[in-house]
Amino acid sequence: MIRPLRFLSNRQLAARASLVTLLLIFLLLAVGAGCASLQEREREWIFQPGDRAWGNSASQASQMKQVWIEFDSKVTGLPARLSGLWLTAVPASEPAHAASASRSLRTSGSPTAQTAAARLTNQPATASLSAPTPHAPVPALTLAKQLPALPSDAPLHALPPDAPLHALASDAPLLLYLHGSRWNVVGSSPRIRRMQELGFSVLAIDYRGFGKSTAGLPSEATAYEDARAAWDWLAARYPGRPRYIFGHSLGGAVAIELASTVSDESGTIVEGTFTSIRDAARSFKWGWLPIGPFITQRFDSENKVGRLGAPLLVVHGDSDRLILPELGRRLFEAAAEPKAFVLVQGGNHYSTNNIGQQQYRAAISRLFGLGGSGESDATPMADSTPPKAGVKGE
Repeated sequence: MIRPLRFLSNRQLAARASLVTLLLIFLLLAVGAGCASLQEREREWIFQPGDRAWGNSASQASQMKQVWIEFDSKVTGLPARLSGLWLTAVPASEPAHAASASRSLRTSGSPTAQTAAARLTNQPATASLSAPTPHAPVPALTLAKQLPALPSDAPLHALPPDAPLHALASDAPLLLYLHGSRWNVVGSSPRIRRMQELGFSVLAIDYRGFGKSTAGLPSEATAYEDARAAWDWLAARYPGRPRYIFGHSLGGAVAIELASTVSDESGTIVEGTFTSIRDAARSFKWGWLPIGPFITQRFDSENKVGRLGAPLLVVHGDSDRLILPELGRRLFEAAAEPKAFVLVQGGNHYSTNNIGQQQYRAAISRLFGLGGSGESDATPMADSTPPKAGVKGE
C-alpha cells in the first residue's frame, strides 16, 4: 500500500530549518575549536618551547652579556620582550701573540690581565665600518694594527695596561643568531661561541615562549617578528656595521624568512635546516600519514630562498638523521647565486658546527670575504653545482 505524500506546513519547515541551522552552527564551532586545538598542538610540536638548556652550556652563557629587546607586537597586539645574549668578537685572524694573550686572559690573576679581559669581553664596540655594497666582500679581519709588535711567546704582562683590546672587535661584523626548537638560547652558547671564534660579534635571542622572553606559545608569525625586532635592534645600536644572519635547524627557516624580507643583510648562514615543515615531516618515520593539508606553520623556505639579496651559505652534516642532508641540498639548489653548500663528513644535527669548524672558516672566507684567504686543510667548499655523491640519507 502506497502512503500518500505528506506535505509539511510552513511552520514545520521553519522549525526543521532552524534545527538544521543549529546543528550546522554546532558542527562549525566544534570543528573550529578542534582546529584551534590542533593548531596549538602543531605549534607545541614544532617549537617545543621552554626554558631548557643542556650540558655545560649555562656556564658558557654566564660569560655573555644579557640584553633585552622590547617592542610592541603587531602580531599579538601586546608588548613583547626578548631575552638575548651578546658576545663581542675576537677576530679569528689574530696573530699568534694576540691569540696567546687572549687565552692567558682567562687564567691569569694579575690586575693587568683582569683589566684587559674586562675590556675584551664587556666593552661594546664603538667604531663604525662603512656598509658594503651588495655582495661586496668585507675586508678581512686583523689585529695587527691594534696590538704592539711582540714575540710570539711574550707573556701577558708585556702588553701595556692601556692596550686597546676592545678595539680588536670594533670592526667585526655582526651576526644575529637564531636557534632551533626545544632548547633556549643558553643551550646554544657553545655554538654561539664558535661563531664568535670565526670573527663575529654575536647577538643570540630567545623567541617569545623560550627562556626569559615574554611567555606564551610561539608561532611562525611571532618567531618571524622576533627575528625582525632583533635585526632592527642591531641596526640601531651598531649603524653601518655589516650584519649577517645565522639560523640552526628551525632557526634556519626563520633566518631565510628574515633574509628574504630585508635588504641590508651582508649574508646568511643556515645549518641543519630544511625546505619546509611539510618536507621535514615527510622524512620522519610516520611521514606517510596525510598530515600535509593540516599544517598551518609552514616555514616554506624553499619558496623564499630565491629572493635573498646577499650570499647564502648552507651547511649540513652528512650524518644528520633529524633533518636529512637532502633537504639542505634542495634548499641550496633553490637559492640564487652567490651561494655555497658545505657537507660536513660525520656531522650530525648537533655536532656539525663543531666538527666542521675549519670548513666553516674556509667557506666564510671565500663566500663573504671574511677572516683571511680561506686556505685550509679541510675538505674544500662545494661550489654552486656540487656533485650529489656522498650525501647519506636514512
